[in-house]
Amino acid sequence: MAVNPGNVQPGGSGNTIRLREAELLALNKELDAASTGGDFKRRTVRWDFLKGSVRIEVSQPGGAITNLRYAARNLSSDGVGILHRSYVHAGTGCNVYLPKPDGTETAVAATVMRCKHFKGLIHEVGIKFKKAINIRDFMSVDPLEGRFTLEYVDPARLTGSLLYIDDSPMDRRLVRHFLKDTSLNVAAVETAAEAIARVKEPFDVLLIDNDLPDMPGTQLAEVLRNAGVTQPMIMITADKRITLKEVARGVKINAIVQKPVNQEKLLQAIGEFLLLDGAANEGAGALYTTLKTEEPTHQFVAEFIEELRAFVIKLQQQIQAEDVQGVRRQCYQIRGAAPTLGFGPVGDAAEAAMVMLDATASITESSKTLRHLIGTCMRVKVRDDTRKAA
Repeated sequence: MAVNPGNVQPGGSGNTIRLREAELLALNKELDAASTGGDFKRRTVRWDFLKGSVRIEVSQPGGAITNLRYAARNLSSDGVGILHRSYVHAGTGCNVYLPKPDGTETAVAATVMRCKHFKGLIHEVGIKFKKAINIRDFMSVDPLEGRFTLEYVDPARLTGSLLYIDDSPMDRRLVRHFLKDTSLNVAAVETAAEAIARVKEPFDVLLIDNDLPDMPGTQLAEVLRNAGVTQPMIMITADKRITLKEVARGVKINAIVQKPVNQEKLLQAIGEFLLLDGAANEGAGALYTTLKTEEPTHQFVAEFIEELRAFVIKLQQQIQAEDVQGVRRQCYQIRGAAPTLGFGPVGDAAEAAMVMLDATASITESSKTLRHLIGTCMRVKVRDDTRKAA
């Protein structure tokens, strides 16, 4: 059914509770003061999203659709909190038109999960998105400022491999302790030189202390980026100067965790990249062949995995050189062999990268799909039985 434009709130306050900016700020302070904590651990952080006029299409019983503007209260990757002048039933379907910093809107399908009366005609409504959004598309959540999307990270969900560079024995013990309940394979080295020698191994994320004996962590990050390393880099430091953050941004460090490090913040930082970005959206665990050992082509699996490591190194070099045709050839070769040898997700990632390269003819515009491809390739592992068969 067509939306009724006559239901759009005209001018004035721009929202259904008919409050202006100053009144909304005061009301949100009241709501914050009245909120209780409890033991509930949310998956994602709820950020203040004090927008006085957010458009939402609500599907009413009987098929009617209302198109009103509501006062927004907070936003997370999973949903949005709004304020309304009447009760809204849980289970009501809606489309939320989230405003972006550039002035455009993005429609997000959602469902009303709860509606709680506050006072007078004011109701606080919780809306859950049917598919999680990237919070950074709608507001500034900067990991270099220690601001992360996930509020609670279940350690058991963190899988993959991590290279930790730090010359402090105590810090290395503490980090290993903080990560003991994860399924991360943690390798630790003490110097930048050791890190440079090991980055060709399939690590999913790098954790770098800034105070290294042979060079600053920021310099190490620059060396690694210039060598074609694309994995997320998280820097640990006690330095809170703005200038350090500017340097970190310039060398493409992805996040900063301030010392003293605690477990919650460390898990949030790692989860930001292993659970939300890149290949982690499909699960950042190891990828094994789906071929059975008795299948004739299984004998080539171990050899293919070794070749895949070389492919990744060459691919990173070609990306650094912005060699579009060279990168496309690498993607083509990976796409051709991977599915045959039981690595369907690798073939799919290579296909997606080729499509994007053909559409844009640009390494920069294809960077997200290329990072996804590299991340997927680096998740490929050899089972013990594969080694024996080979």
